[in-house]
Amino acid sequence: MKKMMILAILSALLVLFTMNSTFAGAVGGTVKVGIDMAGDHEVSGAENETWDVDTGFSLSGEVFGKIGNNFDVGAGINIQIPRSVEDAEGDFMFIPVYGMIRARIETENVAPYFIGQLGYNFYLVPERKPLFLPT
Repeated sequence: MKKMMILAILSALLVLFTMNSTFAGAVGGTVKVGIDMAGDHEVSGAENETWDVDTGFSLSGEVFGKIGNNFDVGAGINIQIPRSVEDAEGDFMFIPVYGMIRARIETENVAPYFIGQLGYNFYLVPERKPLFLPT
């Protein structure tokens, strides 16, 4: 798991740092802050199948490089602040690392676009102790 995480992060960083020299087009990026609404956490193989999860926050970064008139490629990472499960000890979090392709349709007044993302989502328990589920 650790090797896969390190490989994914290094791959994303490689794309980000070599994008400007590889592609002749401009490079741009975005930083996002998000709210992860309270919901359910589903665990397979457990007696209860879902548990209530508290609201959380996330911070994302994405970088795009232009590869044509209407196409961009890029990479991103989303770091979610650890969230807790009601009636359980410990927190958990997800860290998605992904690559993206964006197709833009430019007109005079509107500039819609479509994004496709492919990546890996890491499930982490920050305290390195098991997430004790309610009994």
